[in-house]
Amino acid sequence: MTGMRAAVLLGLTELKLLLRKKINAASVLGVPVAMCVVAYSNDRPDTAAGWGSMFAHSFMIVLLVSTFLVSTTVFTARRQSLVLKRMRTAEITDAALIAGMVTPLIVVTLAQMLGYLAFCVAIGAPLPENPLLALGGILLGAAIALLAGAATASLSSSVEVTQITAMPLLVAALGGMIATFADSDLARTLGMLMPLNGPTDMLAKGWGGGGAGIQLPEIALILPAGIALSAVVLGVITVRFYKWEPR
Repeated sequence: MTGMRAAVLLGLTELKLLLRKKINAASVLGVPVAMCVVAYSNDRPDTAAGWGSMFAHSFMIVLLVSTFLVSTTVFTARRQSLVLKRMRTAEITDAALIAGMVTPLIVVTLAQMLGYLAFCVAIGAPLPENPLLALGGILLGAAIALLAGAATASLSSSVEVTQITAMPLLVAALGGMIATFADSDLARTLGMLMPLNGPTDMLAKGWGGGGAGIQLPEIALILPAGIALSAVVLGVITVRFYKWEPR
């Protein structure tokens, strides 16, 4: 109970710090507002699959800008400012410390996407055909984006350096998203194996059925493989290279 209470208190503190920094606040608050404006002003899809594809693109933006980049900055800044080292000498456990750091980022990601999706439903989007698959994609996407942030922070010696160390994952994720719409089955399959593309396609499939992106029954093999590959690679990098003290 003490560890849970410490994690909650740390999470609330992290949320305040997250919104206090202007660039982070702009990402957290500005991205979903901008997406809602674009959804309202542009031509709206005619089919559920079209809505699902649009949601997948929007979710990728949220994951990259508001989850991945922000978490990379937070993990790097807390380590370099000795916050993590000092807190590990207190009564809080490592598990509670990690939970307190990542919970606000997960909450923010869910709030952004659920708010955006609710707005789109209000302006004409259909309800999801498979709500559990769509929700699973959102949760897995948030988790992998946070893991990607931790892995990138593991290779970053300062907050400034994260602008460079974050580029490979950004390029891989965006390139993979583009590849999923290629005519070649091989290109689409490779695109699905890139980071974050599995969860975003889960959202597309859960909302619009099998008409968005890569087709069924390949979803039963390629989506789990891509998600597992991303989780394993990012997890190994984090465990191997992340330091609790400044690099």
